Amino acid sequence: VTVCIALPRADDRQVGAQATTGGAVQLTGVNVNMSGTGAYGVAANGVESVLVARDVTIHMSGASSTTGATGVVSENGADVLVIGASTITTVGDDSYGAFAQPAGVGTSRLAIDGREGRVEIRTSGLRAHALFSRSTADVLLGTQIVAVTNGDDAEGARAETGGRLLLVNGLVQTRGANAAGFHAIDAGSQLVSQGAGI
Repeated sequence: VTVCIALPRADDRQVGAQATTGGAVQLTGVNVNMSGTGAYGVAANGVESVLVARDVTIHMSGASSTTGATGVVSENGADVLVIGASTITTVGDDSYGAFAQPAGVGTSRLAIDGREGRVEIRTSGLRAHALFSRSTADVLLGTQIVAVTNGDDAEGARAETGGRLLLVNGLVQTRGANAAGFHAIDAGSQLVSQGAGI
């Protein structure tokens, strides 16, 4: 069974599916299609909040601003897992594929595991990073991951202000000026690659 979440209006801060304040969400075969400034496709927010997405297709279109639309988000100590044959696509400046940040509370964890099926993350736009870990957040990737960016300053994997990011196998490609494949910036930021290609 395929469930479609279609929110095509360019409204701000929409979320397709989310877990908050300790809640849990499980998605299988879901198709998310959204647009708008600051919109999230699927997200978890808050300590003990958990979201698991299996075999999902997410397409996000962000407005032209410094807050684009992001495919998958973990915030404030939440846990998010994307697994199975999944595709995450974002279009627009500052529209990230997968993003983890603590926003002041806890360690946010975001795992993308392609061992049960290929996972692809594709972004298009200025600063549209495919994989982005900010502050004391973890983004963990398994095997068979393909992350592709198309835009200036759009990095494949970025850790900043103490963020931690681990890539295990898979492939990262960037197409744009000043678009690094791997980039750790600021003290305490860590980016570790174990067999991932650029």
